[in-house]
Amino acid sequence: MHPKRSIPGIGLMFLAVMVFLMAGCSDDDNPLPSAGQVNGSFDDPEFLLVQDQVEDFLTSTEQMFILGLDNVYQLPTDTEYVRNMYGPMGPDDIVQYDYAGGWHVTYIAHFNPFADDFFRDSVQFQVNSQPVEDPDGLDWMQYIRYWGYTSNVTTQTHTNQSGYVNFQFENLDENYATVNGFNNTLVEWNYVSEDSTVEAVFDMDMTVADVVIGQVPSYGWISGCPLEGNMTFGIEQAYNVSIGETNDFRVRSWDVWVTFDMGVADISISSENEIWNFQCDVCNPAVIY
Repeated sequence: MHPKRSIPGIGLMFLAVMVFLMAGCSDDDNPLPSAGQVNGSFDDPEFLLVQDQVEDFLTSTEQMFILGLDNVYQLPTDTEYVRNMYGPMGPDDIVQYDYAGGWHVTYIAHFNPFADDFFRDSVQFQVNSQPVEDPDGLDWMQYIRYWGYTSNVTTQTHTNQSGYVNFQFENLDENYATVNGFNNTLVEWNYVSEDSTVEAVFDMDMTVADVVIGQVPSYGWISGCPLEGNMTFGIEQAYNVSIGETNDFRVRSWDVWVTFDMGVADISISSENEIWNFQCDVCNPAVIY
C-alpha cells in the first residue's frame, strides 16, 4: 500500500470546484487595507468556505435571538406541556422540565437511525433585578442553550454541529431591547463521494455587544433582527481533502467584525495578512415604533 502524500494546492483546486456555485452576499470593492495587510481575493476558495459559514452563523444567531424571546410567550409549565410542544417523542427520546432556583430548565433529546439531536435551555426572567417565575412585566431575561446535532449516516455527505448560547436581553419593558452575550458553534462538514472526501471543521466563538432589536407593533418580541450593534468572532478552520492516495491538510485562523444597520451587516474578515470587506442582508426588520 502506498502511503498518502500531501500535494500542495490539490486541496485548494478541489475546494475551488466545490464552492464555485455558492451564492453569497454582495462583494463590495475592498477599501484600502490597513498597514501590513493586502486585499484578499473574493475568488479564494478558502475564503469562500469561510464566507459561507459567516453568513450562516449570522443568520443562525438572529434565529437564536428569536428562540430566546419565544420564552416570553411560550413559557413551559410542566414536563407534559414540553412533551406536547416538542413531540411526537420516540420510545428512546428524552424530555425533562423543571423550575428551580429562578431558572426554567428544559432538556430534549431525539434519537433515530438518521440523526441524533438535543438541546438544554435555561431561562431566567427578572423584574427590577429580582428573578420571577412568570414573565409578566419582565424587563430582563437570560437565555442559555446547549445544543447538538449528529448525523448517523456517515457514508453520505453530512454535517455535524454543536453549540453554546448565552444571551442577556435588557429593557424588555421598552420598545427597544439590547442583547449582549456569546454564541459559540462548532461545524463539522463532511463531503463524501466515490473517490474523494472533504472534512472541514469551523470552530466559531462570537461575542455579541449592544445589539438592538425592536418590538413589532401589536405582536411584541417576535423579531430578532439586529437594528444596530456589533458582533465579533474568531474562526479556527481546518480541512482535509483526500483524493485517491493523496491528501491536503490545512489549518487557518480568521477574525470577523460585524456592524449592523437595520438588518444589513457590514462585515470585515481578516486572516494572515489579508482582509475582505463586504455587506450582507441578514434579515428584514419588521416595521417598528
